[in-house]
Amino acid sequence: MAPRQAIKPANGPFAPSFAPSFAEASAGRKASAGKEAVLAAVAGYAAPIFWLAPPEDGKGRPRNGGIRNGTLFVVDAGEGPFAVSANHVYEGYVEAKAKHSGTRCRVLPKPDGRRRAPLAFDPEARLIDRIHDPDIATFRITLREVARLGIKTVTNWPPRVPERGQTVAFAGFPGGARRRIGRRDLHFEVYPGLAPATSVNDRHISCQSGQEPAVNADGFRLPPRYYDTGGMSGGPLFTVGETREPSGWRLGGVISQGSPALGILRASLAERLLPGGGLRR
Repeated sequence: MAPRQAIKPANGPFAPSFAPSFAEASAGRKASAGKEAVLAAVAGYAAPIFWLAPPEDGKGRPRNGGIRNGTLFVVDAGEGPFAVSANHVYEGYVEAKAKHSGTRCRVLPKPDGRRRAPLAFDPEARLIDRIHDPDIATFRITLREVARLGIKTVTNWPPRVPERGQTVAFAGFPGGARRRIGRRDLHFEVYPGLAPATSVNDRHISCQSGQEPAVNADGFRLPPRYYDTGGMSGGPLFTVGETREPSGWRLGGVISQGSPALGILRASLAERLLPGGGLRR
């Protein structure tokens, strides 16, 4: 199987809830292009992690095409790279493998026109640490594998928890946007977005869009109402700083849950991550 991603990201389950300044508003397309560049940069940190789900019925037919996915990103805090996702993504793979020993997990490289094969990724063999609540798991990954995936690495350390009302940026691969192309290919669509943090406590960050006028950036589309964010779990959430460059922002959280009915996305605090990939209890 040689899955492929969408080359151009679509706007996330939450529209970028910018409150543009007068200068930005008057700049028109220039401001819009700047927002598109920011969203594309945020999307560059995430990769889809997927596996074949076990059959649902006695006839051997797999549910939803037999594919399940989450999102993964990479951190290097000075002690070498490690991959990060949500613990329930890890548990989903383990459950699938327990039901069907032939289950195989892969991480899809960023498309670059070379149609690189997916990276074989056994979450159980690579596991460094995991914790149920907050919902985070970390895994071993090499520099060569990171280069093969073609995604950006989070290096601005330590993490920073946003304040309530502060803008956060996020990205992930919702399963609802995943589809097969022919017999061998998969298409994953990345959904980046920006929104104000509506709730912050000692474990989680929540954000909700639609509270401010949304601004469409060229090349990004607004999601349908009550969009299902399943599959985005494990993606990065950044605390947006004064710079407009995502490379200067601090990691704020790891996406762990979404509520389509309420339009809420929740992330576990990234400050639980230790520089070597362990998790602080």
